[in-house]
Amino acid sequence: MNEVLTQEEINSLIKGLSETDIEDAALELELKGKNIKKYDLSNQERIVRGRMPTVELIHDRFARQYRTTLSKFLSRTCFANVAGIELVKFGAFMKKLPLPSSIHIYRMPPLPGYAFLIVSAPLVFGAVEILFGGTGSGRVKVEGREYTPIENRLVGKLVLLALDNLKDAWAPVHPVDFIYVRSEFNPLAIAIVPPTEVLIVVNIEIELDQESTSLQICIPYSTIDPLKHKLTTSFQSTRLEIDETIKDRIANILFEAPAEIRVQVGYGKISLSRLMTLETGDVIQLKNAPGDESVIIIQDKPKFFGITGVYRGYKAVKITRKIPDADLIKLKNDLEVQV
Repeated sequence: MNEVLTQEEINSLIKGLSETDIEDAALELELKGKNIKKYDLSNQERIVRGRMPTVELIHDRFARQYRTTLSKFLSRTCFANVAGIELVKFGAFMKKLPLPSSIHIYRMPPLPGYAFLIVSAPLVFGAVEILFGGTGSGRVKVEGREYTPIENRLVGKLVLLALDNLKDAWAPVHPVDFIYVRSEFNPLAIAIVPPTEVLIVVNIEIELDQESTSLQICIPYSTIDPLKHKLTTSFQSTRLEIDETIKDRIANILFEAPAEIRVQVGYGKISLSRLMTLETGDVIQLKNAPGDESVIIIQDKPKFFGITGVYRGYKAVKITRKIPDADLIKLKNDLEVQV
């Protein structure tokens, strides 16, 4: 059944559209002179971009350590450096990965979730060729086939070495463990986070016998979010490396600090009424015998027993033994010093 709008209904619709256009135009005119930008709540890149300088410092330290580790493992001179850090959506990044892809998933306890590491095909076949006596500069066509068990085993060793170096690189910022979980061949088979999750991709460029290869460390933003307060502070970067010179200087100053030493030959207690009646010639009985050891007190704390005497014309004390814990309890009640 056909329904035809009356002229009154048509006029009402036109009036409503006209009023909406006027309101939108008035709103745009009102906001035109103000510094207001559109904000997309689904795009987290605006939140995290350029605000974690410590991440670059951590992976720069990792690159230096991994360069040494890889050179020892392959018995060849290798170079590694951070080529860049980018923030991308997880779904878009995984779609761009080629086949085959050597993807290795790991955990970072106590941080939640998973992260993964991607070893490029040139690095895989270059390392395998070098380990089997080749030059590492051969060209291998890898499209369309999976890695062999031997290749997977050798690359797994490279990944475990990388995880050990990552653990050392993170240690000055926060103690994080790196636990290997599994490897994957197909990028589309990995679903550790939703496709819209922001991924921090650290590109490590590795030069292997003049052949440029790469290693990509991929960490979901939600994984390192608990440490955001440490990663966003550039002040933390000054403490990544321990300055041994400063440690030695502080130790020398502490070792040269003076400490007060006293020797208590005898001790005892009297009442206040007896104290008020003391006169010259009165004898006060002490608790220790004449042949007992004296108490050596350092910084108001009894530490040793000793024997007093004279050494090279000066009064001196010879340490005989350390005060046992059982005697310290008794001395606490007898001596007016802080134990």
